[in-house]
Amino acid sequence: MLKSKNTSLVCFVIIALTVIITLLFMFSGSLGVLAVQAKMPYEDTLFSTDKVHTLDITVDTDEWSNLLQNATNKEYISCMAAIDGEILTNIAIRAKGNSTLSSIASSDSDRYSFKVEFDHYVKGQTYQGLDKLVLNNIAQDNTYMKDYLCYQMMNYFDADAPLTSFIYITINGEDWGLYLAVEGVEDAFLERNYGNENGNLYKPESDSMFGGGKMENNDFAGGNRQVDEQFNEQFAEIAEKIQNGEIDMEQMFGQFEENRGANRGGGNFAMGGMNASDVALKYTDDTFESYENIWSGAKTDITDEDKARLISSLKQMNNGENLNDVLDVEEVLRYFVVHNFVLNFDSYTGSMLHNYYLYENDGQLSMIAWDYNLAFGAFAMGSSDSAGGLVNYPIDTPLSGASLEDRPLLNALFNDEACFERYHELFSELMKGFFDGGDFASLYDNAISLISPYVEKDPTAFCSYDEFIVASEMLREFCLLRAESIKGQLEGTIPSTSEGQTADSTSLITADDIDISVMGSNGRGFNMSEKGNFGGFGGINNFKDRKETVTANGENTLLMANAIEGGIPNMGDFGGAPPDMPNMGEAPPNMPNMGDMPSMGEIPADFESDTTSDNEEQTKPSTNSDNNTDKAGQFNFQNQQPQDTKTVSTDNENGYLWILGSAAFLSLGLIFAKLAYRK
Repeated sequence: MLKSKNTSLVCFVIIALTVIITLLFMFSGSLGVLAVQAKMPYEDTLFSTDKVHTLDITVDTDEWSNLLQNATNKEYISCMAAIDGEILTNIAIRAKGNSTLSSIASSDSDRYSFKVEFDHYVKGQTYQGLDKLVLNNIAQDNTYMKDYLCYQMMNYFDADAPLTSFIYITINGEDWGLYLAVEGVEDAFLERNYGNENGNLYKPESDSMFGGGKMENNDFAGGNRQVDEQFNEQFAEIAEKIQNGEIDMEQMFGQFEENRGANRGGGNFAMGGMNASDVALKYTDDTFESYENIWSGAKTDITDEDKARLISSLKQMNNGENLNDVLDVEEVLRYFVVHNFVLNFDSYTGSMLHNYYLYENDGQLSMIAWDYNLAFGAFAMGSSDSAGGLVNYPIDTPLSGASLEDRPLLNALFNDEACFERYHELFSELMKGFFDGGDFASLYDNAISLISPYVEKDPTAFCSYDEFIVASEMLREFCLLRAESIKGQLEGTIPSTSEGQTADSTSLITADDIDISVMGSNGRGFNMSEKGNFGGFGGINNFKDRKETVTANGENTLLMANAIEGGIPNMGDFGGAPPDMPNMGEAPPNMPNMGDMPSMGEIPADFESDTTSDNEEQTKPSTNSDNNTDKAGQFNFQNQQPQDTKTVSTDNENGYLWILGSAAFLSLGLIFAKLAYRK
C-alpha cells in the first residue's frame, strides 16, 4: 500500500517510463534497432535439401483438364495436396508464367509451372508458415540444376533469395514429373528475411516491344491452342512495315558497331523495355507517373509517402550520394557477385529488364533474386563457340545489352571506390569459400545423386535422361572453368573488362568442350527428344522450323518471318563481347520467338519465364515475429476434417502487433498508476 507524499511523483515516473517504452517499440526501426528474422518451420521441412520431396495432388479430373486446356487464363481451382505425407485441403492451384506458359500451351505438352496458394480459399491457412509456393517446371534447362544452383548460391552467400528444393509431383496418383519447389516471394518470405520490418516489396516490370503497352496474361497468340486472327493481322502489319522500310531493324536492335566495346550490347534498345527507365532504377523526375512500372509491380500496399520515399532514394543513388543510407550495400553487392558469376542476362544486367524484386524499408533498397532458368549464358542461345566468352565474361563489365550508365544501381556501386573494392573482396570470398573450400562440389554432386532416379522416370521431361547426364556434367565443368577465370581476373592475370579482353585474349580460359546449348538455352529449351518435340520461344531459328506447321492464317506469319530473315543485322558484334563470343547468327540473344509473338494490342507487364511471380495480389507482409507457427491445415484424408488448424496469420492487421502491444502496455501502466494514487 502506497501512502506517501511522493505518490504523485511515483505515478508520473511510471507513466513517463511507459510512454518512452511505447515510443521505442513504435519507432524502433528509425532508431536503428535491427529487425528480428523469423525462423519458419518450412525451412527445415519442405526446403531441406537432403531428399527429393513429394507432392501428391488430388483434384477433380474435369477441373484439372479444364485448367490444362485453358492454362493461359491462370484461373485457380481447388485441390487437396499431401506434401511429404502431410495433407492439406482446399488449397488453390493454377498455371503460371508468361512466355514459357504460352509456348507450352501452343505445344503438345502439359508440363506447366504452377502456383500454389495455401491461403487462397481459407484465410490465414499456411503450410508450416508458408503462404505461397511456386512449382517450377524446369523448362529450357536440360541440367535440371540452373535455378536450384543459383538460389542455393544466393542463400549460401547471404543474398536475399527464396528457398528451393526438388519435389516429385503426382496428380491423382499418376506420376507427373520432377519439379523445383520455390518459396513464393510474398508474406512468409518477407517475414523470414526481414522479420518485424514494415517495408515494401516491388517487382518492377516493363516488357513492351515495338513501343507498345502492357499485355494481359492471356494475350499470347495460340495461348489456347488455336489461331488468333487478330494476332495474325497485327503480325502481318508489322511485317509489311519491315519490308517497306518503315521499321529500321538495325536501329531497333541498337547501333551495335558504333557502341562496340564501351557499351556491351550497345544502344538504348532494351527488348522488353524501350521505355523502362524506371525498371532500370533510373531517376528521371519527382512525378509519380514516371515510375508506373514500379508501382504497378507493388506486392504490398503502398501510399504516396512510400512512393516519394522510393523516388528520393533513387535520386540519391543515381547521384552517387548517401549510398549506405539508400542501399543495403552489403546485401546488394553479395547479390551482384553471385548474379554476375552465373551470367543471367534475362534480368537487370541484360536487356530484358526484369526478373528481380526490389525491397524498400525506410528508404533503403535491397535486391531479391528471381528466375534463373536461363542463367549460365542460356539467354544468349549459345553454341560451343560462345562458351569461352561466357566462361571468361568480365566481372567489371558484367552487362549485356546496356552500359553501366543505363543501370544506375550497378553504376553507383562501381563508381564508389569502397563499394568496388568490397565487390572484389566478396568475389574472392565466394571463390575461396564455395569453390576452393569444396562446398560447390558437395552441393552439386549431392543434388545430382538425389535427382537422377527421378529424372530417369520423369514422364513429362523436356529432355531425355541421357541428355540430362551430359548437360549436368557440362554445367559442372562450366562452373569450375568460370571460377578459374574469375580467380585470374581478381589476381590480374586475366583482363576483367571487355575492353581488356578484346585487346588481349591470350590469357583467357579455354572452354572448347563446353556447348552452352546442350545445357538448355533460350532457343533450345523445349527439346523433348523421343518424348515429343516442340520449339522454344527464344529465337528466329525456332520460328523457321515451324514454318511448315503454320496453317489457316499462317501466310501472315510467314511474311513476318521472311521480312525478319532479311532484315536483322549480323549479331557477331553484339556489344563488344570478348574475342571468342559467338556470331549470334540471325537474331540477338533476346529476340523472342516470332511464333509465340504476343498480340500487339497490349504488351505484358511480365513477359517472362514461368518462374515469375504474378502481380495480381498486393498484401502487406505479416509482421508476426513471435514465430507462432504450428503445422497448418493438417487434415484427415478420409473425412477431411481438420485436426490442427493453427497457422501463421497473414492478415494485414498483424503488421501492427507492436503498436497494439505497446498501447496495452501503456494502458496497464495508467491503471497501475491510478490504483497506486487511490491507495
